[in-house]
Amino acid sequence: MFQLIALYGLICWVWLGGRRKKEEGRGKKEEGSRKREAASRKQEAGRGKQGKSRVFALRISSAWILPLALVAGISIIALPGWHSQTSLFQVTLLATSGEPVLVIQDQGKVTLINTGDENTVRFTVLPFLQQQGVNSVNFAIATHGHLGLSGGWGKLLGRLPIKTFYDNKDSKQIHRGNDGKFMTAVQSQQGVYFLLETNSTIDLGSTRLQFVDAEIPVVELLVRGRTWLIVGDMTPEAQSMLSKRLAAAGTLKRAQVLLWSGKTLTAELLEAVSPQVAIASSDEIDPETAAQLRQSKTQIFWTGRDGALQWTPTGGFKTTLESEENQTSFL
Repeated sequence: MFQLIALYGLICWVWLGGRRKKEEGRGKKEEGSRKREAASRKQEAGRGKQGKSRVFALRISSAWILPLALVAGISIIALPGWHSQTSLFQVTLLATSGEPVLVIQDQGKVTLINTGDENTVRFTVLPFLQQQGVNSVNFAIATHGHLGLSGGWGKLLGRLPIKTFYDNKDSKQIHRGNDGKFMTAVQSQQGVYFLLETNSTIDLGSTRLQFVDAEIPVVELLVRGRTWLIVGDMTPEAQSMLSKRLAAAGTLKRAQVLLWSGKTLTAELLEAVSPQVAIASSDEIDPETAAQLRQSKTQIFWTGRDGALQWTPTGGFKTTLESEENQTSFL
C-alpha cells in the first residue's frame, strides 16, 4: 500500500512539473515581450533580467523532475525487496518423498540440505529457488552419500553455482565412483568441496549442523535455539542400538522437530527424541508410528498431505506453499 501511494505521488509530481514547465514557457515569451517594450528604460531592463534568471532556475529544476522521479520509483520498488531478502530467515521443507529436502534462507545466504533425484530438482527444487530469486547456493549438504546414484546434485549444479559443498564421507553406498567428477564440477565454478564424517560440525550462519551418525545418517540442526533431528531409514533393531549408544554417549538430544521418511520408528527412539513436531517426507506415515506420536501429543505433518512446509521463528510452521510449487517447470 505504501509503495502504491508513493508511486502515484511520483506520477502526480511529474505531471504537475510538466504543467509548470509549460507555464514557465509561456511566461518566458511574455517576459520577452515586456523586455522589448521596456528596452528604452534602464530600470525596466534590469527587472527583466532578474525575471529571466528566475525563469531559468525554474526551468532547470523542472528538467530534473523526470530523472529524479525515475530514481525514486526504482528505489521504492527495489529497496523493500532487497531489505526483505537481507533480513529474512525461514526454513522450507519442500514437498518431496524420501529424504527430506530443506532450504534455509538466512539473511541473504541460502543453505540446501539434500536434493532428491533429478526429477525432484527439476520440478520442485529449482522452481522454488527461482521463485525466491536465488541465483546461487552458499552451502549444500548431502546427508546421504549417493552422488553416483542420484543425478539431483548434478542437475542443480548445471543451473546454479554451489559455493561450498559438504558430502557424507561415511556412507557405505556402493555408488560413489562419480564423486571425483562431481567434486571437479563444483571446483570448476570456484566452489569448495568437503567430506564430512560422524561428529563433524559446520556453521551455516545462524544455524549449526552436526553429523551425529553419518552412516545411517542422523543429522542434528540447531536452528535459532531449536533442535531439529533428521533421521535416515533403519531397521527397528538398528534404532534400538542407536538409541542406547547415543544415550550412553550423551550425544542424542531431545528435539523440537523430527524429520524422517515416514517409515516405522520404534517407541524407544521416539521416547528418546520426544519431538514436539514430527514431519515425514512421504505420501503416507506408518500407522503405528503415527499412533505413538499422537499419544505423546506430537504435532504431525507429512508432505503427501500438507505439501511444502515453511517455518519462521515468529510464525512457526505454515503449509502455504502448495500452489507455488505445483507450477510448470521452467526447464
